[in-house]
Amino acid sequence: MSGVAKFIGLLGMGSVATLMAATQLLGNHGESSKSIKALTDANVSAFILKMADVTDGKDAEKGQLGVTEWLMAHLSETGVFSTQINYSGEGMPDKPEELSMTRDQYVGHVIEGLKAVGDHKTKVTVESVSIDPSKKSAATVTVIRESGILPVMGEDGVEVPVPMTGISYCEQTVALASENIIQLTGAKCSTTVGIAEGF
Repeated sequence: MSGVAKFIGLLGMGSVATLMAATQLLGNHGESSKSIKALTDANVSAFILKMADVTDGKDAEKGQLGVTEWLMAHLSETGVFSTQINYSGEGMPDKPEELSMTRDQYVGHVIEGLKAVGDHKTKVTVESVSIDPSKKSAATVTVIRESGILPVMGEDGVEVPVPMTGISYCEQTVALASENIIQLTGAKCSTTVGIAEGF
C-alpha cells in the first residue's frame, strides 16, 4: 500500500473514518450507554461524532488501551468497513484503491494512525440519519474532512513530513446492541486524498 493510501487506511473512516469506553457511550457528551433504549437522530449523531473524537485522539486521557477498548465495544464484531480511495494531484497514483477491513483490522489501523500521523484534524458532518421503525438500527450519511502530517519515505531513504488532506463521503449503519450500546455495524466510503496546497 502506498503512503497516501496508508494515510486513509489509518484515518479515513473516522471515518470513516471513520473513523471510529466499554461502559460509556458518549463519554464527555454525558449520556450513559446503559440509558440507550431506542435510537434517535440525536443519539446516533452524537455517537458518530464521538467515534470521530476517539479515532482522532481527542480523548487523550483514554490512552491506547482505552481507545482500543472503546472501539472494540462500539464496532460490531462482524462489521466490514470499506472505502474506495481516489487520488488527486501530481505524483499521486492514477488508479483508485479499494480498502476493506474487519473490526480488528480497523482498530489496529486507528492505533497505528494515532502514532504515525501528526497534527491530525478531523471535521465530521452528519448529513442525514434514517432510523428504522424498530428504533434498533439506523443508516447515516456523513462527510469527513481530514488533514494531517504523514511521514513518507523519500527516494533517498529519508522520511519527509508531507501534509495531506482527505475528504470522505460515507454511508454507515449502526445498531443498538444487546448491551444497550450503539455499535457501528458497517461503513462504505468514497475518499479523495491529496497533498495539501502549497507543499
